[in-house]
Amino acid sequence: MIIGVSKRYSLEEIKRKVVDILKDADTGLSGIEIAQKTDINRITITKYLSVLEAIGLIKKKKAGSVNVWHLEHGVTELELPIDILDVQRLYMNALFNHAEDEARRIILNVIHSDMDPVKVLAEIITPALNTAGELYSRGRMTVTETMFVTNLITESLDLIKFNAKREDAKPNAYAVFMSAQGETHTIGPKMASVAFYLKGWHTYFLGNVASEVDLLFDIDLLKFLDKIWKTERGLMVIGVSAMLKEHLKSVGETVKSVKSKLGKNVFVLAGGEAFSTEDELTASVGADFYAKDLYFAIDWAEKLYGKVKW
Repeated sequence: MIIGVSKRYSLEEIKRKVVDILKDADTGLSGIEIAQKTDINRITITKYLSVLEAIGLIKKKKAGSVNVWHLEHGVTELELPIDILDVQRLYMNALFNHAEDEARRIILNVIHSDMDPVKVLAEIITPALNTAGELYSRGRMTVTETMFVTNLITESLDLIKFNAKREDAKPNAYAVFMSAQGETHTIGPKMASVAFYLKGWHTYFLGNVASEVDLLFDIDLLKFLDKIWKTERGLMVIGVSAMLKEHLKSVGETVKSVKSKLGKNVFVLAGGEAFSTEDELTASVGADFYAKDLYFAIDWAEKLYGKVKW
């Protein structure tokens, strides 16, 4: 008997079922065959097959009037257990060879393997971003190439956010992330935003705010935080990233002003190379913590959330 899926399976569970079935089906399977093998209602599985096709995990071919489904090339290339260094190499090769579809399939494949998505961000995406920066600084990548690769990495972040398994939402845990300088330096805070989201936080990514900072920006930011932060009993983390000290002054004054007005459960998380000493962290943005990498940021925030008195 085929049973409906709506109350029994998440998208993650269906992805696993479909991939496990199709990886051994060299000639593909029809929707009816997939429904039978997964024990999922045919109408329901058809909807999910369309979703899996849209995210690049599977593809269909017409065989007369029937759709025959196959895995996209590369989805099962990686051996289990996955070697993180092997994935780094494959992903970077795809990026720097401008192979967008291949880069996307590698990320989807890793997510399907049940690897911790924060590890994917910290140990696959971050090294690729750092390598792109080094190649550009050495003159081995042009401005245009760097923009293209940066955009591919940004798309990978969205792919991870909307496809990786998210932990249960944390009540009253909010985090807002921003960059204190140009658009090319927004990936760090965006990555942090995705990581916090996957850990169950309610996250908001503002991007580069440097060009918007003026005498009224602190009022504008306060209004925004008031809309998203439903109760002062909750916890609010404001993440600020900066690579150069000269970009800190105006943004830092705004963040310190907002923190002083919102109360005791507001904490500032700093990241980036602009911060070199503890005194500078406090003076520039009123930071409560400096995270040298994504793991440190997550660990600090999770411990902080556990200490909040509700």
